This record gives sequence, C-alpha cells and structure tokens, in this order.
Amino acid sequence: DDLTIDFEKPYYAILGWSAEKSVDDIVVLDLTKNTNWPQADARFAVYTFGTSGNAWTSLTGVAKQDGTFKYYAASLADLEFVPTNYIMCRMNPANETNDWSNKWNQTSDLDISKKYCQINSGAWDNSQTISVL
Repeated sequence: DDLTIDFEKPYYAILGWSAEKSVDDIVVLDLTKNTNWPQADARFAVYTFGTSGNAWTSLTGVAKQDGTFKYYAASLADLEFVPTNYIMCRMNPANETNDWSNKWNQTSDLDISKKYCQINSGAWDNSQTISVL
C-alpha cells in the first residue's frame, strides 16, 4: 500500500510519531532477562522525581518477544519539572492508579541520564536491578 508521510511528525521513536528526531525524553524498561516482573499480569509505571517535583507515568508495552511484551516505555516530555532520578515499578493490575500503595516491586533510585533500565534474571527489587545507557 501507499504510505503517507506526515512532514509535521516524520520521526518514529518507540512510542509514536514525533516532530523531533530524539529519544531524550523516553525511559525504557527491559524485561528480556526477567520472568518475575511480568507475572500476574502486572502493569508497569515509572516514578520520576527531582528538586522541583515528582510524577507517576504509566509505561506502555512497545516490543514483544515470544508473544509477550518484554520492553515497556514512557515519554517524560510532558512533565512540568526536570527530573533527576526515576524508579521503575511493577504495579498491581487490579488498580489503575499509580501510587506507592499499588506498587508490588521497584528498582532502586536510578539516574535520569541513564534512561534504559534492564531488570536482571531472578530479580524482584532494588539492588538486583541494572541500569544501562
């Protein structure tokens, strides 16, 4: 089929079409090495924070491996503050609200300059997490 290019948003960056060729505002959760976090139909969110604020953002499944999502991502472009850190969280799927009372598991505090977070094999919480990129 013929493809139409939207010249207003010519770039595709993980979560959709964008006017900018950049992934600077996108955080990624990689579960390719971990089978624990996807259990029980968990959903995922990222908690961002810094000196001027904090916010929760739901993660969206963006890439599958063997029929299940193994990569999740979120755009932080609409935050009203500049985050310095973030925490990836495994959330209760029975409640759509992102807050600490619905969190099942979490990473340690991660530096926002490294926006790619991979959860190690067998890991559940905090120091068992690795962050790369």
